[in-house]
Amino acid sequence: MKKALFLLAILPVFLFMACSSIDNNPKIPITKSSIIGKWSTGTKGIHKYLEFESNGTGCYASYNEDKMEQNYFFSYEISNEIISITITHANIGKELVGSTKLWNCTLAGYNLIIENGTENGVYKRIEEKTIQ
Repeated sequence: MKKALFLLAILPVFLFMACSSIDNNPKIPITKSSIIGKWSTGTKGIHKYLEFESNGTGCYASYNEDKMEQNYFFSYEISNEIISITITHANIGKELVGSTKLWNCTLAGYNLIIENGTENGVYKRIEEKTIQ
């Protein structure tokens, strides 16, 4: 019982630390050069993957454990804190082809935070690419 109470008492500390680690990173302007590379929300449970290429294209995939639930390829443009994507090809979810999505984003350190849509979440940079 004491262990359970102790764990409940320290839980807010861990939650505060997890949130503040994102808040402590300075915000970086979202540009093509700042987002190109590979991004992921993790590898356990339901997780998402993004890749931005320097030529204005990219791909998105969502997974439930190791099973792909949805994926598509897109072209993108950036304006202020908004990444506008147009889906060009979908292996799963073919009805999405031709649709446009607007992602409200923040870039802080190695975190890309998408604040809306089914793609929302905190993506951590897993591979950085350079513009050639």
